[in-house]
Amino acid sequence: MLNPVHIDATNISDAWHQAIYAIFRHGSEYAVQKGSFENEDKRLEFDSVSIRIRNPGERPLIPIIDVPGIPPPSDQEKIDEYLPYLLTDIVQKNETYTYGERINNPKLRVIENEKLKEFLLGRKEGDEIRIKPATEVSMHCNPLEMVIQQYRKGLFGQNQLTMEIGMPSDLQISDPPCLRLIDTKARFDESIGKYRLHFFLYFRSWDLWGGLPLNLAGLQTMKEHMINCIDRDDLVDGEMHAFSKGLHIYGMSLKYAKMLTHQQAE
Repeated sequence: MLNPVHIDATNISDAWHQAIYAIFRHGSEYAVQKGSFENEDKRLEFDSVSIRIRNPGERPLIPIIDVPGIPPPSDQEKIDEYLPYLLTDIVQKNETYTYGERINNPKLRVIENEKLKEFLLGRKEGDEIRIKPATEVSMHCNPLEMVIQQYRKGLFGQNQLTMEIGMPSDLQISDPPCLRLIDTKARFDESIGKYRLHFFLYFRSWDLWGGLPLNLAGLQTMKEHMINCIDRDDLVDGEMHAFSKGLHIYGMSLKYAKMLTHQQAE
């Protein structure tokens, strides 16, 4: 049976610290068979985790660590470097995709027929899938801008404003996106007489030590950017809810996590 875990946090730093403590109580260890560090490392992983962050915009966005000998999992410089990866569609030569491309200028990557036939009929069990896309076809839309425009019109009472990162063709690449979905919801807060913009995120796999703080800080900054672009007096920042069935911590980071939680490092 799975062991689902829920974390209710005040800010991003609190969410990260709570998750570090919780993974030692609720996580399971297994050898990495595919993905990052496959056949080279073990990782501790939650079966399923949901994280509610009530004030994700509280500064500083990065976790605060006051234990000597533990390097910070992220910093403001890394967040600044991460933002173009979210807010632009620029893809470097060594990248198959970026989150920013998927939410600013998504493209279909079409496989040649012969390649597809070879994949469907000739692949043996255990063979690595390495089919390079033959053609890129733009979808001619900007999901991020479309969501902003809908909220700018005051269309708060809907559940349609979702930005999808994942695509069916991601099963063909060796390093598919970890973040699959950025969903949004605007709900009226009677205590302040305004609407709040909330984020709902889904990660298929998620590095707890270094990935979570950087991802959430970057996505919170993106949410604040959206609110500024929407530019309505009746819309302010809201909560962040993140879900994953693969939030984990790698062996190389376990020693720092154990130091942070005052456990004996191996």
